[in-house]
Amino acid sequence: MFSAFDKLKLGWQLYQDDPTPSSYDIRVDDIASSTRRAGGCD
Repeated sequence: MFSAFDKLKLGWQLYQDDPTPSSYDIRVDDIASSTRRAGGCD
């Protein structure tokens, strides 16, 4: 079991120095946040 989470961060992180191109457009779809298990996975 995980301990309690106190933050939720969504986004993109670039780890390489001086990437080309220097910025990106991303689209994130179907994000669920809940205090209980979400979705149909058993």
